[in-house]
Amino acid sequence: MSLLHPFAPHTRQRSRQIVEHHIENVVPSEGIYYCLLQPEGMELYGYRFDDYPQIDHVQFWERFVAPVLAYRWARKLQVNADELERAMRPLAYALPRGRVARNLLRRFVVYYGAMVCPASVIQRFFGLPETAAWETDEHEQCQQLEKETFRSLVRTELDWSAV
Repeated sequence: MSLLHPFAPHTRQRSRQIVEHHIENVVPSEGIYYCLLQPEGMELYGYRFDDYPQIDHVQFWERFVAPVLAYRWARKLQVNADELERAMRPLAYALPRGRVARNLLRRFVVYYGAMVCPASVIQRFFGLPETAAWETDEHEQCQQLEKETFRSLVRTELDWSAV
């Protein structure tokens, strides 16, 4: 069981963005991310493995992403946040996502299902060098049924690719 508060990675991400605005040479890191559909639009929500223990997308979604999304959408939709979070919890394949890893040559590679968040935002968040490779990955693709369930929950017409 994690002792981290559900908003911990989000708070760290915001703090890092403020600092990185003034510091150009950020240390590169592996990690995972989602492109979150917020009431205000799409936003990168990253999890750097140099900041937190390594976890997978499902753990990240259940522990951190679903609570953040439920809180934000519940206010806009005027629904119960706990109920919305319970409904969102099984939808880890609903939104665009990706992972940053090193390949056998120790070069950074970004594996993604759909490029929704700008590459420059992902590159900056993870401190990736210009030489980082970008590859589509079947494992990172959104699942159509989960995407449609999520869209229904938050009552949005916005669409993105899924399989």
